[in-house]
Amino acid sequence: MAEYDNRLRFVLFRNKNKKTENHPDWTGTFTDKNGVEHHMDGWTTAPKSGGEKFLSGKMREKQASSEATQDRKS
Repeated sequence: MAEYDNRLRFVLFRNKNKKTENHPDWTGTFTDKNGVEHHMDGWTTAPKSGGEKFLSGKMREKQASSEATQDRKS
């Protein structure tokens, strides 16, 4: 059986840990064409002028936990 190719795919889940309005409504991961995983954060937004809600977001490359710890110590 062939291994599943996750490249150029993403998944978002409702953020059940949202504590403030600034926290994302959605969180998840994206795998780029090179197989590198990225964190994704998304916000459901309604324009102040009315209109349809939309999803906006940002992505950042996942870091190994040891790299993240070293960054915080620097």
